[in-house]
Amino acid sequence: MNKAAYLSCVGAAGLALFAGSVLGFGRMLGADMNQVPLLGSLLAAEEEAPEEPAPTEGTPPEVTAPPATGGARNPEPGTPRPPRPPRSTATLLDLFVLDSPFDLGQLEKLEGRLEQRLAELDARERALEDRSAEIEERRTRLEEDLATLDRYREALDQLQSELRMREQEIARDETARDERDAASYQEIGALFAEGDAEEVIGRLTAGYAPEEAARVLRTLSPERAHELLNAITPVEEWKEYAEAFSRAPR
Repeated sequence: MNKAAYLSCVGAAGLALFAGSVLGFGRMLGADMNQVPLLGSLLAAEEEAPEEPAPTEGTPPEVTAPPATGGARNPEPGTPRPPRPPRSTATLLDLFVLDSPFDLGQLEKLEGRLEQRLAELDARERALEDRSAEIEERRTRLEEDLATLDRYREALDQLQSELRMREQEIARDETARDERDAASYQEIGALFAEGDAEEVIGRLTAGYAPEEAARVLRTLSPERAHELLNAITPVEEWKEYAEAFSRAPR
């Protein structure tokens, strides 16, 4: 088939489809087909204009009153809107134009409801913004409190570290002191390891208190320590030295 003939067929089919769509919408909307340009001239029958009767003698000619020229008044709210007067000639767009289903009063009520709804939405938006600002302020305060707590925790950790170091130093000092004391008592105990028990214990009780004497006796052998303790008189003094000896570290 020739390309020109093919394009002509496609154009004719499109035109026929468009015309059928226009006629279908027009019939569905109840439009007068005789008022459609081009189509109305083909579908409408020719109507003859009626002849006006000739005026007779003695009959005054009929005078037509001119239309009122007063300004058009606005319809009262709630009054149904009068139908749109038909045009002298119809256009293709008239097939797709519908009358408004709302009158002026209904439109005013709808506008009032929309304005009220917008005002409510604005109020809710402001309330949400205030709430958001309050939450942001509380979050800022919490962050500041957390930062303060972190500083306190760091200071406490540092203090605990210093205390542990001090305890370790004290423990080392006490250990060194005990070692020095033990060595000192060991040297003193060697002086009482031999000799007469009564003479030796007399020198020990005269020079040392019960606690110190007990530390010296702990450096001797158990037999020598008991021998010296049994040589202490009177009994009250012996009891005091014996109790100190039992408490002395070995």
